[in-house]
Amino acid sequence: MTVFRDVRNALRALLASPGFTLSAILSIGLGIGLGTSIFSQLDALVFKPAPGVTDPESLVAANRPVSFPAHEAFRDESGQLREAAAYMGPIALAWKDSRPPSRIWGQFVTPNYFHVLGSTATAGRTFDESESGSQISPVAVVSERLWREKMNSDPAVIGTKLRLNGKPATVVGVAAPKFQGASPLLAPADVFIPLTVESSFAPELAETLFQDKKKTVFNVIGRLAEGVTAPQAQAALDTVERRFEETRPGEPEVRGRRITLLPGGRQLPIRDEDLGIVLGVPLVLVGLILWIACSNVGTMVLARFGARRREIAIRLALGAGRSRVIRQLFARRGITRSEDSPPCKGGVAEGRGGQVRRTPTSRSDALRAAFRIRMVLSGDPSLKFFENTR
Repeated sequence: MTVFRDVRNALRALLASPGFTLSAILSIGLGIGLGTSIFSQLDALVFKPAPGVTDPESLVAANRPVSFPAHEAFRDESGQLREAAAYMGPIALAWKDSRPPSRIWGQFVTPNYFHVLGSTATAGRTFDESESGSQISPVAVVSERLWREKMNSDPAVIGTKLRLNGKPATVVGVAAPKFQGASPLLAPADVFIPLTVESSFAPELAETLFQDKKKTVFNVIGRLAEGVTAPQAQAALDTVERRFEETRPGEPEVRGRRITLLPGGRQLPIRDEDLGIVLGVPLVLVGLILWIACSNVGTMVLARFGARRREIAIRLALGAGRSRVIRQLFARRGITRSEDSPPCKGGVAEGRGGQVRRTPTSRSDALRAAFRIRMVLSGDPSLKFFENTR
């Protein structure tokens, strides 16, 4: 019952000073809200898997672009990856069919790109063996966002042609919802085109690009083989990349590890051991926001302390124990962290019950209480001496 009475007094005090209460709640609420919002965004961007990807824990990605022959060696010779795909992008593409004409971002990908990621199509199909040849007719898979926002979710879009960079490409499928590639924060894309399209469609895809060991423009993503750990695969792929570096004598020497494997199924590929660096700045920022909010409330509490001294002195003079006053203050702080109740009006303090109440007293007790109140309010030392002699 004592705790209930303390809470009741605290709520009554909040209603007695609405301005102070509102300021304290807003300060603490804004601080907590901003901190929660920051960490919610971090959770969505860093810890959540990329949308539309299946079994993201087994995916790994190289930390730097490599040549196409290196990608083939990672896939076929290392023995560490069950399957691997390569992509180049994001690449700006001029979309002539939109009104007005607009620029969209795309990726040139190997035909097994969607298969490696385990991503299925919302409509139509993804790339298959028919796109694994060379110099094929241009085909494309569009993102679900582009299909919904720019094509009005038209179910008849499959088989239509998009004019990209002035060249037609046949739409064969719509990607999974929210899917924008293997790394949507670093390389988002709304159009996916096979690397095997004819070179006239994209000058970037010259035939020599796929044999040139010096053109390190392809990002690699793959799935670990059964029983292979990420450190083992990293060491093997690093050895393969060192071998290819020997064929590029003109390049500056790279010290340390050439290839580092990153988690390939995250929206932002960051190793677990690097999370402390990434989260350090937001943690400091949230700490500063909460410190400012608490400092603001603390300043308001100090500004009110002058008025509170008089109230507490009266309570003590009327006989309230120090522990009882402190317990009541803590109960009130538990609601606003800063509020207290108004002083009581008359009477002699009662040690239990959570509040000073008017109780029957003898004439001598009433006189003694009156002297104590006058002593506290006036600060006259003579009254204190007179009280001690009674």
